[in-house]
Amino acid sequence: MVSGEQLNVRNLFSCKMKRKNEASTASEGEQPLRKMFRPAIEELAEKKGRTCFVPILAELQEGEDASQYTSFFGGFTPYFNAGEKWPKCGDCDSKMRLFFQIDLSTIPQKLQNRFGDSGLLQFFCCVDAEDSRPCDDSCDHFSSAYWVRIVQRSTAGFKSLKRICAERILESQEKGDLPKEIIPDLRELVENTRLEILRGWPVKPTEDVKKNSFPFRVVTGWQEKQDYPNNMERDTEGAEKEVEKEDGEDWWQNKTVGGCKMGGWANWCQDEDYPDCPQCKAPMRNHVFQLEEDDVVRLMWGDSGTAQILQCNTHKDVLTFGWSCC
Repeated sequence: MVSGEQLNVRNLFSCKMKRKNEASTASEGEQPLRKMFRPAIEELAEKKGRTCFVPILAELQEGEDASQYTSFFGGFTPYFNAGEKWPKCGDCDSKMRLFFQIDLSTIPQKLQNRFGDSGLLQFFCCVDAEDSRPCDDSCDHFSSAYWVRIVQRSTAGFKSLKRICAERILESQEKGDLPKEIIPDLRELVENTRLEILRGWPVKPTEDVKKNSFPFRVVTGWQEKQDYPNNMERDTEGAEKEVEKEDGEDWWQNKTVGGCKMGGWANWCQDEDYPDCPQCKAPMRNHVFQLEEDDVVRLMWGDSGTAQILQCNTHKDVLTFGWSCC
C-alpha cells in the first residue's frame, strides 16, 4: 500500500523530470539553430573584418635629436619641402598643431601600398590654445582649419651627393690610388646629407608652436587588431540580418576598435560620412586613420567624439579629415 505522502513525492519527482526533459528538448532544438548560424557569422566576420594597427609610442631619450625620426606623434620637427612654412588655420590664422607624421615605408606589411607606396603622412590641425579643443571649422571635410597630406621627400640631396662622391673617386683614380684619408670624409658627407634629407627644409618653430605642441613620442611599433564595422555602417539586409543577434545579444557589439588606429573601420558616433572625391566624385572610403581621446592623442573631439582621415581609393593624393561628436 502506497501512502499519500509517497504519492506526492512521486508526483513531484515526475513533474521535475518532465520539465527537465522539456528543457533538454528545447535546448537540443536551439543548438542546431546556433550551429546553423555559426558558419554564416564566421563568413560575415571574414567578409567584414579588417586589420587595423594601434601605434606603440616611446618618449625621446635624453640627448636624442628628434629630427632623426620619421614616424612620431607630437613635437615640432616635421618634414617640409623647400619654401614651405608652418601651416596656419584659414579661419583664425593661428598656427596649427602637429598631431603626427608617419613614414609609409615603415608601416606594417598588411597596410603597405594601401595609402601609397611611399611618402610621409602628416596631419596638422587648429587647436584652441586656451581650452585645448579642436577648432569648430576643423570638423568639416576640406576645411582650411587642418592640413593632411602625403609628402614625398626630395632626393636632390642624394643626387648631388652621388655627383660629389663620383668626382672625388675619379680624382683618386686618376692619381692611381684611393687614399684612405678621404674615406672618413665621404662617410661624413653621406651622413650629413642623409640627415638633411630626413629633416627637409629648415623651418624654425616659433615659441608659440613649441609651447602648444603635443609631447613628442616616437612610433616604435604597431599592435595588430581585428576590426569590424559598427552599427552606423554595417549592412543588415538579407542573411546578414538573420545573424545580427546570437543568443539574444548583438554579435557586432563593441567589435569596432576605438581609440587611435591606422586602417580598419571608422568608429562612427553619428551616421557614416564618406565625402566625394573632388576629382572623380567617388566616395572616399579608404579609411586611413582614426583619432579619439586616448593615451596616443590626449584631446577630446567634442563630447565623446571621433575623428577620421579618409582617402580616395583612386587618387591617393586626395585626403580629407572630419570629426563629429555625440
